[in-house]
This record gives sequence, structure tokens and C-alpha cells, in this order.
Amino acid sequence: GHLENLKAILVGHMTDMNDNEVPFGKTAEEIIADHCSKYDFPLFFNAPVGHERVNRPLIIGEKIEISTVGNQTMLKQ
Repeated sequence: GHLENLKAILVGHMTDMNDNEVPFGKTAEEIIADHCSKYDFPLFFNAPVGHERVNRPLIIGEKIEISTVGNQTMLKQ
């Protein structure tokens, strides 16, 4: 029930994962999507957050606005 009240999930880049070619028979994105499939919120993958070269800061617990145009996702705090 921890995910019931979410409006969306924003997933950052996943790099340098030391798994098999196909971990657990699925990619990390597929595992996350499968787990969240029973919920009615959007998932955004490869967000510019985390430990990558392009790393936009997000304030934990702060409300943000997420919008998409084509294949681009825009974040606004």
C-alpha cells in the first residue's frame, strides 16, 4: 500500500548495473513497470537525476510538476 497515493514515479538513470545480461529475465525498467502496473499513475524513466553527468536536484517531499512533450519530460519545482 505504500504506492497507493502517488501521483507519478520518477526513475533516474540506471548505469553500471552488475547484473547478468538480462537480470531476473527482465530489465530494471520492466521490473519496476510490472510492480507498478496495478496502479494508475505514470512512470517516467531515465530522468536527469541521480549520479549521472546531468544531475538535476530534486527536493525530497517537494511537489513538482511533470509534463511531457513528444519524448521529452519536463520537471518544474
